[in-house]
Amino acid sequence: MDIYEKLTITGVYLPVNAAIQLYTLRKAKRLLTHNPEIEHLEIKLGLAERRDNHKAYRVKGSMHINGEVLNAEQDSSPDLYEAIGAVINTIEKQLAERAHQKTVTIA
Repeated sequence: MDIYEKLTITGVYLPVNAAIQLYTLRKAKRLLTHNPEIEHLEIKLGLAERRDNHKAYRVKGSMHINGEVLNAEQDSSPDLYEAIGAVINTIEKQLAERAHQKTVTIA
């Protein structure tokens, strides 16, 4: 099973076009290098509330892996693609820490 079958991208009051889907898929593919046992990755995209009336985006990521859930959130980013990348990077760091903790525990 590859990342295409494990990834859900949802727009909350925000349309998700093909470019956003492709960018998210490309970023999410990196996560499989850390652990191919990823069960599901959900990315929710939406608009953040700001008082200064500038457009900002909120991205939430949730990954299910071996009964654990890893979460990340980027709130109030002016660039949607940057916010998606930041969430994927945060989850990637959490996966790396998780792998490191397991090797330290085993050793």
